[in-house]
Amino acid sequence: MGITPDYKNEKRIKIEKGIFIGASMTSLKFDDHKLLPYLNSKYKSSTDISFGVYLELFLNKNKGWSLYNEIQYYSYKSSNHYEDIENENIFTTINTKISHSFIKLNNLARFGFSMANQPLYFNLGMTNGWVITEENYRRIESNVFSVQTVSNGLAIPDVKNHEFGIIMGLGTKFNKLSFEVRYEITDGVSEDSANSKLNKLYFLVGYRL
Repeated sequence: MGITPDYKNEKRIKIEKGIFIGASMTSLKFDDHKLLPYLNSKYKSSTDISFGVYLELFLNKNKGWSLYNEIQYYSYKSSNHYEDIENENIFTTINTKISHSFIKLNNLARFGFSMANQPLYFNLGMTNGWVITEENYRRIESNVFSVQTVSNGLAIPDVKNHEFGIIMGLGTKFNKLSFEVRYEITDGVSEDSANSKLNKLYFLVGYRL
């Protein structure tokens, strides 16, 4: 006699794919830097568009857990103005512009649950981003009495092309649409000599294909 497999008890992987788009709000902050004090001044926050594609794997849809992976485009741009005034005749102003765009790979664990019959989910995971475009500019204007000298250079002296960070988010689903608020913190693109952090808040809308 043959044995008939019980297909009902098999754990089958369900796969969903889709696209997403939304707004990102980024704040750039450097650690207390003594050699480059202009980096310590406040940088303007940046609001930009972010978008990408996702693939979600449901290992067991009845338990609520899934693996959620994204390829994402993200960018920010920021600037600041710094003044070092010794007196009315001797002073220096420094203006910087810093911007980057990234291709990011996000790997998240997602837990789905419901509240008042509304499906919700919570994300937690990590992100890796690779720089594809960059602006890293500094302009120094030094004034000594009536003589002014101008020099241009790099705002961040040591730049890397990769960032790593942590992601957490909360969202809901309605038919094929999803809506998520997400927080992300990464180590930025500066090396230890000008250690930076990028704090990001996303508002994302997804569509299941």
